[in-house]
Amino acid sequence: MKVQFLNATHRKGTSKSSNKPYDMCKLNYLKPIETVRNDKMEYYGLVWLLKKLT
Repeated sequence: MKVQFLNATHRKGTSKSSNKPYDMCKLNYLKPIETVRNDKMEYYGLVWLLKKLT
């Protein structure tokens, strides 16, 4: 499956509450919506679904 990459963010700093350092990255991408059908549910879409990878 191919996805369409949107953006990447990077955040680092020191927590206010615990005073510990943190370092986080997040990727946002779009993937085609896959139709799912079973006895109890049907899920479908027309365009893309936004996904986050943290």
